Amino acid sequence: MAPTSFDSTQLLAYAEATPVERMQAMTHAIEILQLTLPPLSLKKWVKLFEQRAPMLWKAGKIVQVDLDALDDFANWVAQYLEEKNSVETPSFEGEAYYLARNLMYYQELAQEVIESNPTLNYAQTDYMVKSLLHRLAAGNSVAEQVEWTRNSLTQNQA
Repeated sequence: MAPTSFDSTQLLAYAEATPVERMQAMTHAIEILQLTLPPLSLKKWVKLFEQRAPMLWKAGKIVQVDLDALDDFANWVAQYLEEKNSVETPSFEGEAYYLARNLMYYQELAQEVIESNPTLNYAQTDYMVKSLLHRLAAGNSVAEQVEWTRNSLTQNQA
């Protein structure tokens, strides 16, 4: 759209904008969109802008994403993030959940034994049992992540 004598703004295709103009438009858009979208790194924002290439408008030295294009871009980013999260959300069923649940149970038991007898000085407690109990009580971050994720997914579906 060519500027008229009473209108000093013009539409500018993203591909035709200079890197400085793109950054200016993206910075302004991020300021607006970060209020409604999850936090994203600058690298991710750049990638999303490059993929979608929203229409810009230019008024003198000011370059921003066109308001209609900004609304479309925000909806596209939200949908993209929702799809990406649904694809990348792991499902912990069957054996993985069984192993995680059992390891978490063993960890709880070991912690109870250590809490009830911190020095583990029973006559029948030897070095190997002490070592095993300490190792089980320390936990397993993978098992905890599996259990936490599965429980979160289950609660969200309820």
